[in-house]
Amino acid sequence: MTKYKLLGIVLLIVTSPAVGQHKPKASAIIGNVELRLGMPRDAALTALRATTHLFVSKVGDSRWVVSDRNTQHAAAILSFDPQGKLRGIEKNLTPASGTALDFALSLLSAMEQTVAEKNGSPLSCTLSVSQKAVVGPYAWTRAPGEPDLQVREMSLACPNETVRIYIQEATDVTRGTFVNEVLGKALIYEVIGSTPD
Repeated sequence: MTKYKLLGIVLLIVTSPAVGQHKPKASAIIGNVELRLGMPRDAALTALRATTHLFVSKVGDSRWVVSDRNTQHAAAILSFDPQGKLRGIEKNLTPASGTALDFALSLLSAMEQTVAEKNGSPLSCTLSVSQKAVVGPYAWTRAPGEPDLQVREMSLACPNETVRIYIQEATDVTRGTFVNEVLGKALIYEVIGSTPD
């Protein structure tokens, strides 16, 4: 029996305000649709559904995944507040080719934009590393309540943006299961607004 090692990397570029700096982004283009933070859920979903190469599906109470029919990949994940207003956009920036070089170039570009000098002055950024075990939906059939994933995070926090890299690895309970195929991907996301933890 062949054993697989689950390895998923998710890079999030989180836009956040800084004292005395420019405002964070308040909108994003998904496909050819401009989505703005605070817009009503029905308006956002109607505009996305009118675009033939996009389709949307609900995940959870307040989140929707926008997928691209051509690439069969998620284009974005949208989060809405209890009043149905758009509060967060996670835009997928992962290169389509999936090669190591293209991923590295996308990562480098995101890092360069994050640490770029503002107003001629270099930014002061903080690098941090953490690790935790996560109890999620994948282990429930084999070992309910046991951790599904080991999640390691590296965060580069700068005044206007934060770049986060998440590495998800299977635990003993989920190693060698379908989880490898579901989560074994490297992804880059730009996050605008706030999203659920």
